[in-house]
Amino acid sequence: MKIDELVNQEMREAIKIDSELKAEIPSDGPWDTETYRRQYNLSRAYWNRNGPVMAQTRDLTIDHEGKSIPCRIHYPKTQNESNLPA
Repeated sequence: MKIDELVNQEMREAIKIDSELKAEIPSDGPWDTETYRRQYNLSRAYWNRNGPVMAQTRDLTIDHEGKSIPCRIHYPKTQNESNLPA
């Protein structure tokens, strides 16, 4: 049995759309951080559709051993604020 015979129709459609989106990504470089970010967002566009809506996003830094590490915390909108995902 071939591997593509094991994948259901919904997943085949997802893979097709994902491939089409990735085809839009230029393959020449060199790239800066913004270009990498744009390429990543293009490659993940299908998988990130209809994701959770955020109530709040907080940017902060954590200082560790003399370095500042940027962090982002997302707080999704939920009906039960006491039961937020980790």
